[in-house]
Amino acid sequence: FEEGEVILLSSFEDRMETGLGNVVTEALRVDLQESSVLNVLSPSAVADAMARMGRSVDEPFSGRIARELSLRDGYKAFIEGEVATVGGGYLLTAALVAGESGEVLKAFRVRVDSEDELLSGIDKLSQDIREKSGESLGTIKRGTPLAQATTASLEALRLYSEANIVFDRAALSALPLLQEAVELDPDFAMAWRKIAVVLNNTGLDPVRMREASTKAF
Repeated sequence: FEEGEVILLSSFEDRMETGLGNVVTEALRVDLQESSVLNVLSPSAVADAMARMGRSVDEPFSGRIARELSLRDGYKAFIEGEVATVGGGYLLTAALVAGESGEVLKAFRVRVDSEDELLSGIDKLSQDIREKSGESLGTIKRGTPLAQATTASLEALRLYSEANIVFDRAALSALPLLQEAVELDPDFAMAWRKIAVVLNNTGLDPVRMREASTKAF
């Protein structure tokens, strides 16, 4: 485990729908940026990844999406959490989750009595996460990142990534994987392009090769 490990911070769920979820997420992001152990993926990098996933940049970066991005790009872990009211105060809960397995490594909770104490509660939550994360992240392996290509289907991306590996050993063996990928996502341009490359390199079915090239374009 190296210092500065990049992890994902998903948007905190706000059960009251007051906007406090966004406030807590951004305040926690600022606090975690001071950590020598953790390096939170920047919002601009998240936006680029959301585009590759075929998602709107306006869509909340939920824990479910963070898990998918962890699988796609090989991030070790992500943080998810929520804000809820308890009596006259607030309860902040968070979890450090292993990206590949989805296992909760550490859970955190901080209760504050009023909105005035919310920032101090966020500071306490951040401190707890920073103290425990190095220990937790050190016990898990980094996932193998998938190819970076634009598709809304995680399974299609898995097949495409596997096809890229197979292609180097036996180009024709990649073809069924690529075909399955475009069946799952007919708009998967890079998979269509790879089909065209396989057919062109092997000299098979020029008509199909041109059709695949056209769909890729």
